[in-house]
Amino acid sequence: RPGHQTVSTYTIGFNLDSSDSAQSHAIQFLKDLAKESGGQFRTATTAADLTETFKSFFLDILNRSTSYAAPSVSVNTFNKLYHRNDVFLSLFEPSDRIRWVGNLKKYQLRTDPTRCPGGVFTKECSLGEILDRDGVEAIGPDGRIKDGISSFWSSGDGNEIQEGGAGRAGPPSGDRRVLTHVVTSPPSHGLSGLSHRVTVSNSSITNEMLGLEASASTAARKAMIDWVRGVDVDDEDGDEDRVEDRYSFGDPLHSSPLAVTYGGTDTAPVVKLFVGTNDGGLRMIDAENGQEEWVFYPPETLSMQARLRANPNGQHVYGIDGTPTAWRRDGDGDGTIGDSSGDFLRVIFGMRRGGSHYFALDVTPGSALTQPGVIGPTYPTFLWRIDGGSAEYPSLGQTWSQPVVTKLRVGSGAQGGSEVREFLLFGGGYHESQDTAFGRSPLGNAVYIADPATGERKFWVSGTAHSSGPGVKVLDMQYPIPSDLALMDSDGDGATDRIYVGDTGGQLWRIDLAPASGESGISAVVGKLATVSSDKSQKDQRKFFYPPDVVQALDSKYSGVSRYDLVAMASGDREHPLSEAVADRLFAFRDFVYSPMDDRNGDGLADDYPRKISGESSPGSLISGAPLQGPLDGPPAAAGDLFDATQVADVEAGGTTNLSQLRSAAGWYLRLTQAGEKGLSSPVVLAGKLFLTTFTPQPTQLGDVCQLMEGGGRL
Repeated sequence: RPGHQTVSTYTIGFNLDSSDSAQSHAIQFLKDLAKESGGQFRTATTAADLTETFKSFFLDILNRSTSYAAPSVSVNTFNKLYHRNDVFLSLFEPSDRIRWVGNLKKYQLRTDPTRCPGGVFTKECSLGEILDRDGVEAIGPDGRIKDGISSFWSSGDGNEIQEGGAGRAGPPSGDRRVLTHVVTSPPSHGLSGLSHRVTVSNSSITNEMLGLEASASTAARKAMIDWVRGVDVDDEDGDEDRVEDRYSFGDPLHSSPLAVTYGGTDTAPVVKLFVGTNDGGLRMIDAENGQEEWVFYPPETLSMQARLRANPNGQHVYGIDGTPTAWRRDGDGDGTIGDSSGDFLRVIFGMRRGGSHYFALDVTPGSALTQPGVIGPTYPTFLWRIDGGSAEYPSLGQTWSQPVVTKLRVGSGAQGGSEVREFLLFGGGYHESQDTAFGRSPLGNAVYIADPATGERKFWVSGTAHSSGPGVKVLDMQYPIPSDLALMDSDGDGATDRIYVGDTGGQLWRIDLAPASGESGISAVVGKLATVSSDKSQKDQRKFFYPPDVVQALDSKYSGVSRYDLVAMASGDREHPLSEAVADRLFAFRDFVYSPMDDRNGDGLADDYPRKISGESSPGSLISGAPLQGPLDGPPAAAGDLFDATQVADVEAGGTTNLSQLRSAAGWYLRLTQAGEKGLSSPVVLAGKLFLTTFTPQPTQLGDVCQLMEGGGRL
């Protein structure tokens, strides 16, 4: 733009000797040239060095032109019919080093036409656009944040990751509340005490806790703690100032911010944000001004700080990479937390690829927060942790599945009595074996139900038998379940009674929950609705990473049995987005067993499930069958299987052939037709329409070998 034209210069000192005076001056000149222009300086002595240097430069150029975001919106607790129009974007910038930087920025959705020309919506000024603080459209036609616009906590930060946002909002390093959990007994206690603060004066913070050698000097320990707190002890910006603040906001690669309304008013709410970053911290940030209130590092991530500080070239390091979950109880229902004895707010979060743990913090304020933008001393209380591989959670892998707090109906009191209680539900997670192979795994192949107040396991469903406690062993549940769970209240009594979830083996599971006698008060019946994968062909090795959307349907036009539950989901390998080897699909399965599944022998495994229709069957002629198979590439689906709706020509036009096939099918599917196209999100059904976003690798275009392609999306 006018007045802001720059050229970044990358320089290489090839086979230069720093001990030689003339060559030393040349090295310094190359360093200064790269530094002042925003480029990089590297040395090389061999052809192999040059190759790696050029690779590093090209990757840095791509990274500088690339930013990624995951949006979140805040809920209006004073009027639950609406979300607020604030939009919070988690941003990150890839790197060829293990430590990536990130940021969190605030924008708004256009919800009315008052700032449009003539006061009316048009194609150029439409509902739902993301705006900056000045009301300017923030997103360009290329899908990127525009250069020069201002996010709400900044001025002119545009598309620069390290400018503006929460990353620049403070506080200064000396005033930051940097916390960890120094293990003590009892496990539930406040983290405001000096023993949990990451400070030089806290003798409870040992060298080993910081990832240092036990014999590290006092000076090394101080430098390490100062670095964690955000001091530029290593002069990372090259300005020879080692006591100033450094940029210390890590990347929120997969952690979307959780926005929670604490109180205030409908027009001036007090909203706080919780976001995990891969430097290992969970941050609490004020939504009015972007300022960090505190950052919490579990012991597992505090110990990796020394390696992050060294920041060698290598694969990205993960810390707290999961999206947090809020367990919020507003006792008097006034939209404010902390003004009645029954109020609390607790945050539960996992690590995703960072580890196999879940953590819970109580973040209830001591008194009601009434003024937006006020940074109060709301220290968290450590509640509990769940450890994968422990006696309670032997099948828990990397904690990818976002936990959800929901109400279940459990057995209580007299025979047949029941009551509704809150529980924490999550999938068994991911296992790294899936990175390189399509196969079974002893970790991640489970669904867990826990007490949200203590983390204690209450029920399990897994392909691996657990040594104690109520649960169901399911022989075929042998693949990891990294997906979130789709929960359903099928009878409308206010309690979840059904779970749908897929696994990395392309299997779709249904779990029916019901009250029972015994300590947990829970019983379950498990059935497999579908299998859409096969290990015999790579193109059929489909995986589910995201949950389905479920719709209760009454449909006598397209289905021979009018009442069913439609379970819609898409396949796609989240960990191999560039692969074109698998033929992924969008599926819509018809589950004709809309009442609880049968379990006549009481072993927890469904009998005669799923049920399919045969031809133009009447509702009374249901037949039982094996899990839905396909679609594998081969002949068209037979009656009772899935209908290929990719090229539907005559259903809507009143044709009979396709309509007959569709009526006799147990669902339908769409082929994702672009090379490598895959579903990396959940579908959403709104007003009778199904919406799905997909990712397409988009290789470099022939004849334009310098084009940097990042892939594309389709709706």
